[in-house]
Amino acid sequence: MPPKERDPQLSAIARANTINAIATDGTPTHLPGRAVALREALRGNRNSVLTGTENAMLAEWLDRLADQQGS
Repeated sequence: MPPKERDPQLSAIARANTINAIATDGTPTHLPGRAVALREALRGNRNSVLTGTENAMLAEWLDRLADQQGS
């Protein structure tokens, strides 16, 4: 990815999310709702940098997260 298109905050966000995932117990109760929201946002995105296969894989993962019941 060209430097102009890189998000300088991505590394900090990924780090914070990783630490949060390690430091907390269980699945957050809001995770299924967020997965549904992200799935719908991605469904309407016509300018995705992901390939069709990558989009399908991400959609499958989000569907799995959306089906969780806070386990």
